[in-house]
Amino acid sequence: MEHSEAVQLMATERYLLGELTGDDRESFEEHLFSCQDCALDVRTAASFLEHSKVALANPAVAELQPAPVPAKPAGVWRFWPALAAAVLVLLVGVIGYQNTVQYPTLKSALALAATPQVLPSAVLVSSRDVTSPVVRVQRSSPFLLLMDIPDQAGFASYVVELHNAVGTTEWTLPIAASAARDTISIRVPGVDHSGEYVLALYGVTQAAGKSSELRHYRFRVEYPE
Repeated sequence: MEHSEAVQLMATERYLLGELTGDDRESFEEHLFSCQDCALDVRTAASFLEHSKVALANPAVAELQPAPVPAKPAGVWRFWPALAAAVLVLLVGVIGYQNTVQYPTLKSALALAATPQVLPSAVLVSSRDVTSPVVRVQRSSPFLLLMDIPDQAGFASYVVELHNAVGTTEWTLPIAASAARDTISIRVPGVDHSGEYVLALYGVTQAAGKSSELRHYRFRVEYPE
């Protein structure tokens, strides 16, 4: 049984419900040995159901159930079939969402990460320069920032911080002193707003930690119209 066939047959849900019989059951059980996704779905659902049984057996849960009718004592287990069905319906929805949305999205992201790309970039220059380099990129798409760290002795490492137009820090990135000998290429995962940004550079000493700002670099992010 192929994974696509297991998804179409809703094999995981039917297997747990005992509705998968004969050749289909044997084929699905063989499929579980080679398909990590289906095996994980079965383990997760089975574990969820088992924990539900334990929770329902807890006296604290039993207190929440309707009071037993005199002469007709009933434990919480009489509610188990209905609750199990409801839990299974919820699991079917979760598993379906994973198979149709989460897994394909993750696979697409991994495939994109493994594909060569030409990314927009900007070469950062000293803050003393009047004009700021411009990065033209789609909203929330990655781009590159290239910068040189000034050669200053006494720092064990460096830290750069990206600040947006209102001065809020978007993220912080440590840089080893050995990497600072060459041009630094920083892959920015993307920003949510166009406008001016500042990349601030700090030196770090072993004794005092992060120093005052050594230099900052301004650049603009623009989205194509």
